[in-house]
Amino acid sequence: MTTVNIKGVANPVYAKIDAIVIDEISMVRADLLDCVDNFLRMNGRTKGVPFGGIQMIFIGDLYQLPPVVRGKQEQEIFNKHYESAYFFDSHALRGVEFEYVELEKVYRQTDESFIRLLNSIRNKSITDEEIELINERYVEDSKALSGDAIYLTTTNAMAGERNEMELSKLKGKPYLFEADIRGDFEETSFPADEALRIKNGAQVMLLNNDPDGRWVNGTIGTICDIKRDLLLVRFAGGDVEEVYPFTWVQTIRSPGLRAVSDILYPMG
Repeated sequence: MTTVNIKGVANPVYAKIDAIVIDEISMVRADLLDCVDNFLRMNGRTKGVPFGGIQMIFIGDLYQLPPVVRGKQEQEIFNKHYESAYFFDSHALRGVEFEYVELEKVYRQTDESFIRLLNSIRNKSITDEEIELINERYVEDSKALSGDAIYLTTTNAMAGERNEMELSKLKGKPYLFEADIRGDFEETSFPADEALRIKNGAQVMLLNNDPDGRWVNGTIGTICDIKRDLLLVRFAGGDVEEVYPFTWVQTIRSPGLRAVSDILYPMG
């Protein structure tokens, strides 16, 4: 089970928190959320009340990844103390009223028929006709796929091999951009590959949300020019945008407040 050490953590910063946002809430285990609640009851701005009186904002999709319970022993403990491992069965949320907001706008897809098809799969309401429609896209021989086909792989290593294979097919000079890593930024926390090798014409996926709204994390484009300090990327609608190196900052609060950063083009 998840535990939290509350000794020596008294810090006035916790009493100044107005709101906490937890993303990917579907993956948060009930016992972990109880730990968060217990900690904030002791250290939050209002002692003894749920989450220390701090506004909690949970974001996620319960149709996506579930919380992980490892092994038979953990499962037996959960069965004894919780209805399920999901966050909504935590003791902290018993009797707590929430305001629900459903996000309905799809940003990563524009084809309405394809969106409906994806929702049918998501909702487990897919029909035989829709399955046939999907199977029309099945290609037995991968060599028959078009050059801009998207491959789904199960590991980063497989994706890297495929990317290198497709990149080698492009003519022209390859360019290598290496990340400027400052501080003790753990490799497992890298938001992008430590080195980016690209050519003109390479298909790329953007890995950040642009502050100006020109793209979101997951937007796909094509490199159309490589300059000294920026890349030009053409997106599906035909727009060409300038992409500059992006700085990811990771704040580490223990043993002392410090920040480490990773600077690289936000794409892979």
